[in-house]
Amino acid sequence: MAPNTSQEAHHTFDEVKRVTSLMVAAQDNSDEDQLKVTRQLRILLTSPFYLQYINHVLQTLSLSRVVRLLDNDNNWELQNEAAWILCNIAAGNRLHTQAVVDAGAVPILIRLLSSQSTEVLITAVWALANVAGGSPANVNVILAEDIFTPLLQKIDMRHHTLGITVSWFLKNICQGKDPVPAFSQLVPCLPLICRLIFHTDDQVVDDACEAFVCFGVAHTHRFLAALHPTFCSRIADLHKSKPHRHSIAEAVKTLEKLEGMSDAHEKVTTTHDSADKQTYRQDSSPLSCSACTPGTPKNSSITKDFQKPAKRRSRSPSPVGVSTRTTAKIFRSSPDVCNKAAYRHRVIKTRASARKLFKIAPDHSAANIYQKQAEVFKAVEAGDLENVEELLHDTGPAVITAQTGCTLLHAAVANNQPHVVLFLLKLISPNIVNKEGQTPAHVAAMKGHTQVLRILLSDKELKHDKQDNCYMTYKELLAAPLFEAVLHWDANKIDELIKLGADPDYHVGRLVDGVLARELRVTTARQLAHALQRDAIVPMFPQRNTVDMKNNNCCKRSYELLIGDSPQLANTKKRVRVSPQVSIPDVYKMDTDPRGYVCVLNYSSFKDRPDLALEGSHSDVTNLTNVFSKMGYTGHAYTSLSAEKTKQVLTKVRDMEVLDHVGCAVFIISSHGIGNEKFLTGDMKLLTTEWVCDLFKDSECTRLKNKPKLFIFDFCCGFYQNKSHQVSIGKCRRVEEPLQDTMCLYSNGGDIMSYSINKEGTPFITALCRTLAHHAHHMEFGDLYRELLNEHTKTFSPSTPHLRNFSFKKKFYFSSVFHSDGEQPH
Repeated sequence: MAPNTSQEAHHTFDEVKRVTSLMVAAQDNSDEDQLKVTRQLRILLTSPFYLQYINHVLQTLSLSRVVRLLDNDNNWELQNEAAWILCNIAAGNRLHTQAVVDAGAVPILIRLLSSQSTEVLITAVWALANVAGGSPANVNVILAEDIFTPLLQKIDMRHHTLGITVSWFLKNICQGKDPVPAFSQLVPCLPLICRLIFHTDDQVVDDACEAFVCFGVAHTHRFLAALHPTFCSRIADLHKSKPHRHSIAEAVKTLEKLEGMSDAHEKVTTTHDSADKQTYRQDSSPLSCSACTPGTPKNSSITKDFQKPAKRRSRSPSPVGVSTRTTAKIFRSSPDVCNKAAYRHRVIKTRASARKLFKIAPDHSAANIYQKQAEVFKAVEAGDLENVEELLHDTGPAVITAQTGCTLLHAAVANNQPHVVLFLLKLISPNIVNKEGQTPAHVAAMKGHTQVLRILLSDKELKHDKQDNCYMTYKELLAAPLFEAVLHWDANKIDELIKLGADPDYHVGRLVDGVLARELRVTTARQLAHALQRDAIVPMFPQRNTVDMKNNNCCKRSYELLIGDSPQLANTKKRVRVSPQVSIPDVYKMDTDPRGYVCVLNYSSFKDRPDLALEGSHSDVTNLTNVFSKMGYTGHAYTSLSAEKTKQVLTKVRDMEVLDHVGCAVFIISSHGIGNEKFLTGDMKLLTTEWVCDLFKDSECTRLKNKPKLFIFDFCCGFYQNKSHQVSIGKCRRVEEPLQDTMCLYSNGGDIMSYSINKEGTPFITALCRTLAHHAHHMEFGDLYRELLNEHTKTFSPSTPHLRNFSFKKKFYFSSVFHSDGEQPH
């Protein structure tokens, strides 16, 4: 028999080589051809020799190609076959499982839990269970995603195969150790575990009970508080009806042993005397993966003793490539919904319980935050997510290192902790920067940590073109790890880096050791590949980039404003000298010529809506131009731009070289608005004031760093007043880079009707121009604001201007100067 088996294995291995090569060539073929080849590869990976074939597949086929097949939402069969391949690869050893994780399969597999196909859902859960069985770190990667929301929506208690797969998945998740999964990440699955304990299938019940026991032992009193008040009595009744089920007896025994169950002891009346004679054995070695019938998981049923489950199982092929299924009886019990308040009210009856709650209450004192700041950074660097979550209750997510200004997200990325990165992205913006202007994506690119970089790139709010203090994006920093990957002949790493945007023609310069450049006389990854005669690597690179990136990097961004209606403000002809008071240290320096830059965005007409026209806004532009030009300012004015044009204009203004030579920048926007958060553009689209301000943060606009920035918003709120309530309802905000040296002045509070009906100008801009004309030459900004309020009351407007300060730390004078001829300005 041995020769036949060897011959069969050799023949099948040749078939694997053939199918793998077809898989590589079929990426641009039709869905039908891809489905055929993918199904052939899946069937081969379910053979008895699949562990040997996985190594060949990983060497010759990039798993990212298989992962991309999961995005074919219009072809569920192709999705199912691709997920099946990943499922069986993850059923191999730890290196095989890690390859699936590194290929970025976890987020997409979780997305497939929302699939309309039950087969795709089962295969996705199966693959995730194999990934979870690979290592505790993989469990945390899975839990960091929102996995239980789609799973709870799709679970069908009547589907036998789905119930078996989900219960086994939950068991692998709850058995995670070193570190133990965080309670807040596991608690959403507790109602599902409780439901599965009452399932009609014994295998589902056994897996659910073991998940229940592991969860309870790991989290004790918080676990008890999350249980439904009626669950204890229901599981006691279940145990009475099935005293022979050792898994149920162990679950009941665990409930009795957990702290705080004395009050509920009468409800948990168990009859497990006979079960006490049995020992609860946990075998540390996984069960062997034996052959199974088509369409059923390769899982040995739980025997008389509780056994450690097979962490990874491969799926077997069925004749048609789709698993069969059977239907269990309808589950008639109502789900056990968590009710923390009800159970806590029943449990807190002793001083000991009260003291324990006091211990876990957050302490936000400055001394405690300072003490635990170092601890939370160490926990992040070590990947201890459980400890990180607990420490954040006291410190909050906004802590940074004093020397580098790095956040917790920077630390997690630098130490390649993907599960911590996924968790912290819920609290910290991916665009936050350290003192070198580097985002977490910059750090990941420099370190060559492709897995965490993919996680960061999946965030919709990430700004891909964000530059650090050296005017480099994360894609440009990828040149260094690409250079090293070519040096070490790491084809998989090269493929990943190229897909992430690494440029093989970028001049690495100081990013790598200068010895290579001196000895080999190469400065790019492509040159290095040619110098080392590694011809197999060169075809992996995209076509040569004709732009000289080295020279392009040495200069700052500079654009010329050539857009639409942009009349430039005229400068005054009189020369000015600074008055003595502006040289005081606590006053913003305003001794430049021109004094400042003004950008006026006036939206007076709106597409297909003549009823919204703001007739007086043209007078406002004229008045603002006259006032600021007399104070020595330069700038541009734009009228009724579209949303896209507005973004282009402000982006180009941000990069203008004139900002290097001015003392401040003033941005004035006049339009209809929703509250003070959004304004209407000429094409009837909405932009946010937050986006406008964020565009000129220190990391985005280094030319205005440490310079005062004023944003003046004159919004007519009457038309959109009925929608203003929507503004206050928003998602939980993440920690972001704060605004610096910024002041926002609003024409109203955002909740009062304010109409622009005067052809001579709006009341707010009229009052502002009068105030600046009469008092800007001698008054500080705070005093000017009070004068503005007095002037605004003369317009009989029902609204009141509002002012918001964002680290505007010094005094500011618009035009604190004397003219050379001694004449005061008007």
